[in-house]
Amino acid sequence: MKTEYALMNPTGNRTILVTSPVDQKEYKKIASELMQTEPTAEQVGFLAVTEKGTFRLNMAGGEFCGNATMSAAAWLCMKGRAQSPVSLKVSGAKGIIKAELSTDSDGAYTASVKMPSPVEFRDVKVELGGSEMILPAVIFDGITHILLNGIGIAKKQAEKCIRKWSEELNEPCLGLMFYDAPKGKLKPLVYVKSPETLVWENSCGSGSVAEAAWLYHNGIVKASYEFAEPGGKITVRRKGKAFYLEGKVFLEKEGHKEIDLVKAGSSKIANSSKKADSSKKKEKPGTGPEERILKVLARLDEEYGTDYRCYLNHENAWQLLFATIMSAQCTDERVNIVTKDLYVKYPNLEDFAKADLKELEQDIHSTGFYHNKAKNIIACAKVLLEKYNGEVPSDIESLTALPGVGRKTANVIRGNIYHIDSIVVDTHVKRISKKLGFTEEEDPEKVEFDLMKKLPRDHWILYNIHIITLGRTICKAPVPKCEECFLKDLCPSFGGRK
Repeated sequence: MKTEYALMNPTGNRTILVTSPVDQKEYKKIASELMQTEPTAEQVGFLAVTEKGTFRLNMAGGEFCGNATMSAAAWLCMKGRAQSPVSLKVSGAKGIIKAELSTDSDGAYTASVKMPSPVEFRDVKVELGGSEMILPAVIFDGITHILLNGIGIAKKQAEKCIRKWSEELNEPCLGLMFYDAPKGKLKPLVYVKSPETLVWENSCGSGSVAEAAWLYHNGIVKASYEFAEPGGKITVRRKGKAFYLEGKVFLEKEGHKEIDLVKAGSSKIANSSKKADSSKKKEKPGTGPEERILKVLARLDEEYGTDYRCYLNHENAWQLLFATIMSAQCTDERVNIVTKDLYVKYPNLEDFAKADLKELEQDIHSTGFYHNKAKNIIACAKVLLEKYNGEVPSDIESLTALPGVGRKTANVIRGNIYHIDSIVVDTHVKRISKKLGFTEEEDPEKVEFDLMKKLPRDHWILYNIHIITLGRTICKAPVPKCEECFLKDLCPSFGGRK
């Protein structure tokens, strides 16, 4: 299998842009190979044309990438395939992304990309160096960027923190920001050079918007500013509530390259492809991946039934919303104990909106992370009253815009209240789905999208219920009862133990 790619350079951040058709099942393999071929590149994007003649940009991991979006738009204009503004459907982003381009005498394009979602600001409670800390965070396009104010921390330690906090918060935490570290400590990744310029070591398009948004939100920089790098600069502009990412993009001198993913030099991918092909040939009728998934679902239905149920006690939508917010890093049993008295003390939304923060913290103290949860519940009650007339919205965009609400919480509401097909990725669903071989992802949102592709839509909600039950009774962490499991003959993890 051969594919062609171009190496684009947005302001010092090199993007490998695959410009020939590629099966999406090969994205991760090809991305891994290309990153080895071009070790200085920072991301790989796959550009395709849809049946309707529109353009689509996919990232190997399914995330949104501002730099890759600028690169794709510039390449299309350079090749005469499109004219400014370029409309792109970008993986990980909501709706269509538009990029406006202009050219200069150097042959470079300046691309301006409107970022796809609003920015949310909140505090998160995390553990660092054996102590609990409350740190500011910026949530942008579903990714939580945590700001380490004046804390010296090594890069390897930071990467461990990202993985740990992502698990604890049960949401993708892919960005760490370092702002104004004290003198004598480690160099920060981001620091303010002037009210208009921020300097950093690592470039990330959507990440730069999240970081700059926090600095603007706190009055540290102006509404229009730039990130300076050795290879150029990225400018972030704020217009109303929207943020725009701007930067120069050019095709590097070597231009297009061609890589053969089957011949020598790509042995890892070639071997894995051959193994995959040979395994497919050996599959007997009724034993393929799709058949196995259907067998697992049928077995779950037989064991647990097909009735919908929710483990969090509630009488209406906002009670379930607040209970789900409290359930983060807390058992449903504990939440139910707390809400039994809580909803008597605060019988309606108005009571929560007027609640004293310190008093509410004490009321929900036993659920953990009580400061952040109480603050979000009060803020959420106010938004529901002011914006939605006391009703809880049903669409994912409105739900995730509420304070303290991520995709997991939003999908709990959509499935249990509005009966909209949705997948809730909690710790059980994420862990057991990996054991069953339904996903290889670590990021809960990517797990959700993997499952949406593989599971029949009419089983999305039931799958949540069944897997949570399985995780609490049989497939427990850290020691599952594999020998007792009714799915052991269908589970690759059990086979690996023999």
